[in-house]
Amino acid sequence: MKIDRLLSIIILLLNRSRVSAEELAARFEVTVRTIYRDMDEIGSAGIPIVSYQGANGGYGILENYRIDRQVLNIDEIQSIINALKSVPGPFEERESGLALEKITNLLPEKERERDKSGKIIFDSMPWGYEKKVITSGKIIYQSIRSSKLLKFDYRGWKNEDLTRVVEPVTLVFKGFSWYLFAFCRLRNDFRFFKLSRISNIECLNENFKPRQADYHNYTRWEENEKSGIEYKLKFLNGNTGILSEFFDPSELASQPDGSVLVRTNYPDQDWVKRFLLTFGESLEVLEPASARKEIKDTAEKILKIYSA
Repeated sequence: MKIDRLLSIIILLLNRSRVSAEELAARFEVTVRTIYRDMDEIGSAGIPIVSYQGANGGYGILENYRIDRQVLNIDEIQSIINALKSVPGPFEERESGLALEKITNLLPEKERERDKSGKIIFDSMPWGYEKKVITSGKIIYQSIRSSKLLKFDYRGWKNEDLTRVVEPVTLVFKGFSWYLFAFCRLRNDFRFFKLSRISNIECLNENFKPRQADYHNYTRWEENEKSGIEYKLKFLNGNTGILSEFFDPSELASQPDGSVLVRTNYPDQDWVKRFLLTFGESLEVLEPASARKEIKDTAEKILKIYSA
């Protein structure tokens, strides 16, 4: 919308000493002539626009002209800035960048200089993240906003590739990974899709009516006793500091021999066994017997591979 563009231009000019018409045109995807007209309108509204000529010319706003920041204090503004800095990833970079500039401009100049190094940094992307996750995320984000169907190939745990057509609901960052929560037309139900397993993604030119669904309702298995299985685990080289990253401290019980017993609940799903196997020789599954047998059988298969 035009009013949004005008407001964004004003904030950019407040936050910078000088911006060229060409840069503004590229940023807002309009012509330079449109930017000229925008500047005339902003000036007519009473905002003191200054035009600079020459090779390094551009537009600016009269020095000391600032937005009133009485609504938020400095700490509150800083909290918003930290949150916005964690946005990169699957979201629209241009929009999050504009929002960050708007909020940063509310800080006093000295605070803005001090903040350049960042007091607190939230980075949602893991080390060595794949570019395809960001690319897929951007397509998904735009599909959610426009209520258009998504089509992609998805590789499941059994290493099979299936083409899915879904109605995207939301992007979720959970457990160090990005997921798409969507209604899958193949399964006729809501599903989570890990972005790193998505390939050949495309936004279809077909709209859908958004369904009323909250992803939280599909993750609260622990609130239903029937959906959870009690596990008894023994960590042989018990390091409660590390274990507290995966378990609630109330679930940990240190033993005289240095081991740690853990009683916890997990859903009856395949990923639980794979997760437990990541602890290797430091973990013994005591209960349930079915899980103990599955992990024992898997360990024997692994031993055969390395004994060949």
